[in-house]
Amino acid sequence: MGVVYRAEDPLIHRTVAVKVLHPPKGLTTDEIGIARERFRREAQVAGCIDHPHIIRIYDVGEEAGSDELFIVMEFLSGPSLEEMINGADLALNKTAEIIGQIAAGLDAAHEQGIVHRDIKPSNILFTDKGTAKIVDFGITQVAASSLTQSMTRLGTPSYMSPEQVTGMLLDSRADLFSFGVLCYEMLTGRKPFVGTDVVSIAYAIAHATPEPVSSANPQLPRSLDDVLSRMLEKEPSHRFDSAKEFHQALLASLDRANAARASVRRPTPRRRARLIWVLGGAIALAAAVIVFLATTEKPGAPQAAPAPATVAPPPALAPAPAPARVAVPTAKLAISLTHRIRRGTLVVSVDGTRVFSEEFSKSKLAISQTTTWDPVDVPTGTHKIRARVRAEDGTTYVSDLTTFELPRGRELPLRIRFKDDKLTLERS
Repeated sequence: MGVVYRAEDPLIHRTVAVKVLHPPKGLTTDEIGIARERFRREAQVAGCIDHPHIIRIYDVGEEAGSDELFIVMEFLSGPSLEEMINGADLALNKTAEIIGQIAAGLDAAHEQGIVHRDIKPSNILFTDKGTAKIVDFGITQVAASSLTQSMTRLGTPSYMSPEQVTGMLLDSRADLFSFGVLCYEMLTGRKPFVGTDVVSIAYAIAHATPEPVSSANPQLPRSLDDVLSRMLEKEPSHRFDSAKEFHQALLASLDRANAARASVRRPTPRRRARLIWVLGGAIALAAAVIVFLATTEKPGAPQAAPAPATVAPPPALAPAPAPARVAVPTAKLAISLTHRIRRGTLVVSVDGTRVFSEEFSKSKLAISQTTTWDPVDVPTGTHKIRARVRAEDGTTYVSDLTTFELPRGRELPLRIRFKDDKLTLERS
């Protein structure tokens, strides 16, 4: 619907961004009118919010002669959140910090009665200092605006709320659902609701229960599952009341997980050796006492028969039999990767547990190359498998969670290929 230019304010020599409305051809007069009104609404809505995590609007106007509408806004030189998610794995503490900044901006908009309706990674931009800002208020809903309530299909399908895909009236809790989808993707590297087209994605949003975040990313604590699932509730009244409340619950969950890990004091080799010496000494002392009592005469008692030369240890001191090992049936996974990456690392997980992690590289003259590794043993049965590739430049590629049947004693060829920006898993 438009184009954004980097420009300079000639009066104060400030770098700004200028957004110009360019409606596509083929729109009716009414549709162009709605687009122009929505463009003005974007400037009015964002301009009335003065918050460090919402983009600043400096001016809005219409070019004389051409009737082109334009908005002059803050220039943001940093990347978008979408680029950050696709570029590399985000550290958990950095993710929590970004979530807090977005939450503060969302609550500021909601306090003004504004529903953004299109919260997604590409609408979160960063300054050169790493501050997150919410942008693109072009399809917002203000109070009970009839202009935007009739345009229920606006928005990005993967981040829509159930009430948005079913055409219901929206309030701030719709933004909280979209924010939950965005946070799920930041934490796991993938979206909670997927499909082959808009219809299947909308159906998943309205009916499917996403995989818990700790299953989608085993490095996350299970305490986060309840926090994220509450944000993704189908019923709006079951979600958090504000983005700040969600962020506080997320931080509290992480604090509990960190405290639990710190309270488990793992025995060091020195402590284990000391414990073995103490237990060994206690057992030896107990054995000596038993032998002494068995061979000592009691006063006035008749002379006891000579004790045998050796004293058998008491039954309690006899070594316990070693537990019998249970043979777990296994299958073999023969992994191969077809790629064009100069160097990277491939990780394969089965049911969330890493079973394979190896580096790979491509010869200089090869356009693409297939790397094959020795088979690895995995349990038999039905399992969900996911592959993740991290290139040397930090780019991460992830496959969908794919279900495979692994027969006992058989070798399953697992072929991993690149398709666009994702990995595909094939059994051949």
